[in-house]
Amino acid sequence: MSEFNTAHNALVPSDGHWEIDGPKEFYRQDHGPLLLAELASLHGDSALTDVVLRTPCGSEFPCHRVILAASSPYFRAMFTNDMSESRTDNIDLPEISKSSLSTIIEYIYTGKLKVSNDTAQDLAEAAGFLQFLEVQNVCFKFLEAQLDVTNTREVQHVGDRLFSRQLSEHAKQFSAEMFLDIVASPEFCNYTKEEFVDLLSREIQVDKEEQVYEAIMRWVRRDVQERIAVLPELLDSVAFEVMPTSYLTDILGKETLLEDDPECAGVIARIRTITMKRDMHGEEQPKDIKVLQQPRNYSEVVVVFRNPDVNTAAPSSGDSVPTENPVFRSTILQYNPNSVHKKWEDLPRIPLKLIYEFPISAASYHNNVIVVTNKCRTFLYQSQHRSWSLLAQKYPPRNGSCLVATATDVYLMGGCSVSKAAPVKTVLKYESYVQQWKKASEMPFPMSHVTGVCCQGCVYAIGSKTASHFTSDILCFNPKTYAWKQCTPMPVKLMRTEAVAINGNIYVLGQRNDFTLDVCCYDTSTDTWGEIEGPLIARLGAATVVCNNKIYLIGGESLKRRLCGARRENH
Repeated sequence: MSEFNTAHNALVPSDGHWEIDGPKEFYRQDHGPLLLAELASLHGDSALTDVVLRTPCGSEFPCHRVILAASSPYFRAMFTNDMSESRTDNIDLPEISKSSLSTIIEYIYTGKLKVSNDTAQDLAEAAGFLQFLEVQNVCFKFLEAQLDVTNTREVQHVGDRLFSRQLSEHAKQFSAEMFLDIVASPEFCNYTKEEFVDLLSREIQVDKEEQVYEAIMRWVRRDVQERIAVLPELLDSVAFEVMPTSYLTDILGKETLLEDDPECAGVIARIRTITMKRDMHGEEQPKDIKVLQQPRNYSEVVVVFRNPDVNTAAPSSGDSVPTENPVFRSTILQYNPNSVHKKWEDLPRIPLKLIYEFPISAASYHNNVIVVTNKCRTFLYQSQHRSWSLLAQKYPPRNGSCLVATATDVYLMGGCSVSKAAPVKTVLKYESYVQQWKKASEMPFPMSHVTGVCCQGCVYAIGSKTASHFTSDILCFNPKTYAWKQCTPMPVKLMRTEAVAINGNIYVLGQRNDFTLDVCCYDTSTDTWGEIEGPLIARLGAATVVCNNKIYLIGGESLKRRLCGARRENH
């Protein structure tokens, strides 16, 4: 039988074998891309076009009806039903701008989509109108990645107008987290009453309650005549009970807006009651004063998961398997460094139902905690409600992966596949609107024994591309460009690494051997490394975390004894 060089044959057997002993099916591997390229060529030459799309400014775009119908339900319905547009050669699109229509047509014929800060909003509206949902979703993702103080309100309006609850919620959550910057921006005073009330109802990030009061008064003073009527309602959200007495006294003596508005009499009476009771009981807030709302949480806290010893807890092959898991119930502790009592507090346990299930990686996400387990399930701890919920049942199994959260997204990176026991380069991203993990941009090469951290809005992965326990490779992922880049490797190879970020620097703690622990510092702005401290005593299984700009090394076990305390480093 003659030999065939498949490189010179467009058609290849579907089963991959050239042995022919009867009817056989062949296919062309590049048929789709080649056909798309030919269609783009025909469109570029305006060859065989049979319809013209026109924008309000008079721009015309010759196209092919069949291509438009195959690309969008909007055009399919237009051309296949008995509509007037199906019988005319010119179709006016009064809702679509020239630039947006040009971008969408280029996408139809080439599969390429160009999105920028200047075009994303208009393109999202045009894509929604023409029912190119995949284009609209990309625009939404682009807008989420470009959120800042200057555009968050505008992006929220886009989400509301285009019925994208996820985009709108992202913008609202961003505003809550950046509350002080939002209040300082010129756009803040343009917020409507409804927008401002919604903002105050969220977990806004402030340093002290006085800032909430001052934000309300600034917003009202922008248009006193129109906004004074809602001042009492807004002030109901302020916890005057946690403010200093001197500040409350200044409000009573100097705030003319409260004195002049009869509707604010209740607010004045509330403040006076607080100050009077404090005069009776001293400066400290008495226990019998009823706080009208939960105090805002101004402190960062440390959350630690303590897993049982897997080797001693798992049954041997001769043991019977219990119907429920009384052993693998991880203890979860919370520590507030700013608390008066300096004690660890027990948190509710994760509702683990599967046999021998335990958490393997965790990350802070929107003031909550997201956790993945060895059974490939995802849980969320809501700090406000002190409760756990199951987010996702399954993701592709892998060992040694790492969970990293940015301001808007959560990623699961690296590790080894369970089936092949080989490092993987796939990255998973949690999509909250479908409650599933989806594939994100892959790493340039497979990486095992990964530790990760978010720094300056980018995700960094430190691990080994050779499956060695000793790691030194580092990759950086930019969520705005969806691109990875390789960074300068660590100057030393370390095992059992942990990474944290402070002020644009990444601190990696790891062991050169079983006895010493080294600390390396990576400057993300210069792509350079340095060692900041001599070797420490190695602590197997210790956890590293940043809280209030301090690095905490918690727990672990040395060769001689188990350590129960925590070592803190100031930076």
